[in-house]
Amino acid sequence: MNQSNKRIIVGGWKAFAEEAGVNKKEPVENFDWIPSEEDKVYYNDMRTALDTVEGSREFVKNYVYVKDTLSFGGPIGNSLAKASSVGHSGASASAILWSYQNALKDWDTFVFKTKEHESLREYKKQQVPIWQVENLLMDCHACIFDSIWYRADAAKLEEKIKLECAKLCFTGTIREIKIVLEEILNDLNMIQRNEDNKRAN
Repeated sequence: MNQSNKRIIVGGWKAFAEEAGVNKKEPVENFDWIPSEEDKVYYNDMRTALDTVEGSREFVKNYVYVKDTLSFGGPIGNSLAKASSVGHSGASASAILWSYQNALKDWDTFVFKTKEHESLREYKKQQVPIWQVENLLMDCHACIFDSIWYRADAAKLEEKIKLECAKLCFTGTIREIKIVLEEILNDLNMIQRNEDNKRAN
């Protein structure tokens, strides 16, 4: 596993999300904030198509799927497909329309969830993994406890912990390191629980 981009992000997901602008509101139907250039093209193209087809926003916003029919089928849906300049398969056109429906129904929630999804993926790429946090915490506990009885061993362990943390772009005393790592562990466990719940649902 490549660890070259991993670091200890102090403050965890909350700090990372704030810096990434997850909670920042965006102008309605402005997609400049979307990191994927390909997705940005699709959204902007669909916005232009919606502008050209009368009644299309209400149609998309209020559309309810009918079993055994093509998603967003009918005269307005067909007109949107023709007005789109991006080549779509049936599935990709439906996918962008379902996403756009979310944007039309509740823009702020759409922005937040889209940013959260993208930023969370980036956060997990950069944040130190949970197994490494747990290993470092065990060493911190041992270092603090053993320093009472085995000062020489504790000093070696402290040096090892600080060296490993420095490689992960973080420095501090053992107790400071322990506090930061405990916050990160709680953070990563919470993210994992949320992801498990989403999969279950």
